[in-house]
Amino acid sequence: MARTYRLRRDHPPGERPTVDVDAELNDQQRAVVYADDGASLVIAGAGTGKTRALTARVAHLVAQGVPVDQILLLTFTNRAAKEMTGRVEALLGQSVRGIVSGTFHSIGRRWVQEFSATLGFPETCQVIDREDASTLLRQCYDVVPQETRRARRFPKPMTILSALSKSVNTHRTFEEVIQSDAPHFADLIGDFYDILVAYQEAKVQRGLLDFDDLLIYSHRLLTEFPEVATKISSRYRHVLVDEYQDTNLLQAEIVDRVSAHHGNLTVVGDDHQSIYAFRGAVHDNILNFSDRHADCQTFYLTQNYRSSPQILRLANVSIAKNTRQYKKTLHTDLPDDALPALINARDQNEEAMFVAQRILELHEEGVPLSKIAVLYRAHSHVAHVEVELNKRNIPYVLRSGKRLFERAHIKDLLCFLRLSTNPRDDLAAHRILQMCEGIGDKTASKLATMLGAYDTITEGVRSELVQEAVPRRSKESFQRLQSTLESIDTPTAQHQVADALERIVDSFYKDVVSAKYDLPQNRLQDLDTLIELAASYESYNEFLNALALDDNLTGRDTLERADGEHVVLSSVHQAKGLEFHTVFVLSMNEEKFPIGPAMFDLDELEEERRLFYVAVTRAQRALYLCRPLVAPLSRQQYGPLRLSPFLVEIADTEPPAFESWSLE
Repeated sequence: MARTYRLRRDHPPGERPTVDVDAELNDQQRAVVYADDGASLVIAGAGTGKTRALTARVAHLVAQGVPVDQILLLTFTNRAAKEMTGRVEALLGQSVRGIVSGTFHSIGRRWVQEFSATLGFPETCQVIDREDASTLLRQCYDVVPQETRRARRFPKPMTILSALSKSVNTHRTFEEVIQSDAPHFADLIGDFYDILVAYQEAKVQRGLLDFDDLLIYSHRLLTEFPEVATKISSRYRHVLVDEYQDTNLLQAEIVDRVSAHHGNLTVVGDDHQSIYAFRGAVHDNILNFSDRHADCQTFYLTQNYRSSPQILRLANVSIAKNTRQYKKTLHTDLPDDALPALINARDQNEEAMFVAQRILELHEEGVPLSKIAVLYRAHSHVAHVEVELNKRNIPYVLRSGKRLFERAHIKDLLCFLRLSTNPRDDLAAHRILQMCEGIGDKTASKLATMLGAYDTITEGVRSELVQEAVPRRSKESFQRLQSTLESIDTPTAQHQVADALERIVDSFYKDVVSAKYDLPQNRLQDLDTLIELAASYESYNEFLNALALDDNLTGRDTLERADGEHVVLSSVHQAKGLEFHTVFVLSMNEEKFPIGPAMFDLDELEEERRLFYVAVTRAQRALYLCRPLVAPLSRQQYGPLRLSPFLVEIADTEPPAFESWSLE
């Protein structure tokens, strides 16, 4: 007997689906769903079901007869767009493939492709990724005389592209970005502009667009070409925007222009979670929304479905210290749980020991490892925890970049110790030699082979054969490298690992970091962390072997043994939008969280407090705020660390926002 399978089909024109969008909505969410036409601002606190409200609003519009292709849904990730349209389909029981949904960049690509002739592009334009953009930019280096590029180390294309992207997204000039983020390249700004002009011409000639072009040209279509702007805007009867607090100036104006025809604009966001100013997000976009839309309706979502009342209380009393915000207090019907705990650890080693031990206890109590997160403000804060998790064979995944010992600048530094221990390590030698001005791949390979013929690296770098093989223009740089290698190649130095690493950084590698990598200060902080970790080892071999074992423990075998379960280590920025049963927040110290520079700027300090709010509200049932009492203030000096002002300012609230734990 034949079976019948029923397909979900779009309803015929004029036939409206029947849908109960009230299901599982609270009164605040229901008000958003049934809002009148016009501009609506939805201030949605952490964990308050904003996605549920937004998707129910879309389903309601379709049920009321708005054609799906006249709805534009803008998000910040394609995954979010797919999730929302999937929820709408589940509510309606029908396909909504016609809804125009996606990121600002993906929607912008459609518009730029459609109106390419207006912009002076070929009919078919190809979007290139960062790697292809980097390759194309490197080809444009030829506009700068070779002598100039050889006279000093020239930056990688990605350094210039990153500065250009930041300039576009923050509305700062390219020169301002270079001056603030890469001041060691300030004298090359004129050359960079020549390269960027050539890069722009190369893209136009080839019909190529990079990622930032999609925003730039979308904005141009909506601001410089009135007929096109009207054509685009009149297509959409309703425009809805998720995570509006993350928009930059270009995106906010795109939203206003594309919704101008009907004026039906719903933006959803949380000013308390505006944490991406470094990417160009403008907090004022959401704060001043009603100024740009005079008849705007404002709604609040404050019932939290994620966190315990105790965690919410800490979040509420902390964020209330900010001056520029929409005042709101989150509440919940979830049961009471333990107070958040302030963990007073002697130093970062003891902090890491507590985190690892408590994770094992929680796992024994039935909490899955994947529901436990360790959050931090800066990458350098988590290194000790990585080491301790490895020692205890606790699998973890790092969401905020590469593990400490996998990062290129860390590997660079360790190669010096490897080469001193074993001159025949031609991989380490090859990597180090290319740090010298004018030594490329072939010359480095030749010199590395020659160095391997000697018993010590000191003998190798001093030999006449090696000295003669060094290119003339590399002599000065090689002499500095030679001096550095000789200084760490003594019996005394090999038993003072931290001192040797410090000598390498100060005498040679610091300049390499500044020339080779973006955000050199962040890299140097990582190196300081490595030097601190090295202080507890008694020889190069012991240190290198320990790291090699750590690397093995964090690999595939560990994850397989844990059946895919792993603790999440993440920067707070990367954790936004996630939730966990238990959250540990590291380095709750002054100048650590908030970071030092923010202490002297009110806007930056308030963003740091919002970042702390995001960290706290990731936790569902348990929250541990960890602070070392003592830490290196510099490489030569240890001293006490003050408690984070975010905790100091709420320490005396009644009832208490947290309790203090000491460790034995």
